[in-house]
Amino acid sequence: MLLATSFTRQVAFFLVGLILIAPYAWRTWRRIALQRDLGPPGQESEARESGATVPGAGGSAEPGGEAEFLPSAVERVAAFARDPEAGDRLDIDVPAVVTNRGITVEPAVLEQLLADTARQHHLRVDWSATAGGGRATFRRPPD
Repeated sequence: MLLATSFTRQVAFFLVGLILIAPYAWRTWRRIALQRDLGPPGQESEARESGATVPGAGGSAEPGGEAEFLPSAVERVAAFARDPEAGDRLDIDVPAVVTNRGITVEPAVLEQLLADTARQHHLRVDWSATAGGGRATFRRPPD
């Protein structure tokens, strides 16, 4: 009799706990699913249906779907470094305000990212100020 009462009590506490936790777990699962733009298997998620976007989730956040500056600049530097026929220097005009996935990139961060890219490809980078922002000049090291 004691075993049956103990087991019944454990089942009752488990059900009470499940009833208390289930709504919170459901809301948390839905929030995470919407942030990741995932839905239940075989169905469109609400975020995809409503056209909602999550900052930093990928894709172009700029109006008109234009390519963003930072990824294209890094790719241009990499292409310049790979192609020995591209000449001795590459000039990239840097706008005054740079965004990446809808987030404004601080000038110091932008300089460091482009400097790291140059360092990875064994290039030298020089910076100069222009009327609309700046210019990064990438050069091959002297032989």
